[in-house]
Amino acid sequence: MDDNSLYCWGNNDYGQLGLGFSCSSNSYINGCNGNSGVSSPSLISFPLGRTVEAVATGWRHTCAILDDGSVSCWGYNGNGELGVGNISTGSWTFSPNSVLMPSGTSAVSISAGQEHNCMIVDDGRAFCWGDNSYNQLGASGSDRNSPHQVSGTSLYISVSAGGYHSCAITNLASLQCWGRNYERQLGTSLQWGGTYSTPQNVDLPLGTSVNSVSAGDEHTCSVTDTMKIYCW
Repeated sequence: MDDNSLYCWGNNDYGQLGLGFSCSSNSYINGCNGNSGVSSPSLISFPLGRTVEAVATGWRHTCAILDDGSVSCWGYNGNGELGVGNISTGSWTFSPNSVLMPSGTSAVSISAGQEHNCMIVDDGRAFCWGDNSYNQLGASGSDRNSPHQVSGTSLYISVSAGGYHSCAITNLASLQCWGRNYERQLGTSLQWGGTYSTPQNVDLPLGTSVNSVSAGDEHTCSVTDTMKIYCW
């Protein structure tokens, strides 16, 4: 909102609305609508009077950048998507929890994928956490329950997390993607069906500068500085 407060509504079976409770089917307690959700926008409470600069919604979780550059997440945590250092669920996940931020950093961009998140911090590095079944965190290995730096040396200004892949705009206005490439959502000529733990340069026309990017479940679109839209 214009006063930097945050409201959420909809499905709340895993506490992804951040209201301090979850909703089950046929429940009308705490304003639940009998169908596992809350039907009207509801105010989210943050500690110490913190306000919200940006919000990102995943499948069953939500994350927000607060006014001090910190990040809080809430909802499902079965893949570590809350970034709090553990992989577990329970009523404690129904309210905002502070992400374990890299030392001395502030978040400037955040995006929630299906079961993972990525953020850009103020020094241009990208960090991701949560489900890593297709290397969508920009690293190989298991799920990560706290932010893990994306591999490579590029610096970034914006990021978008998709279903099982992630894309980010570099400080040179180029575009890189990583993770699952089963439907060629990485936008490269790499082998169909592979997964990539390192950022791959998207094959946009030579000289193209990217202004924005959005990663969907299995596709990606970007807008260039000439207002052209490319999708793959």
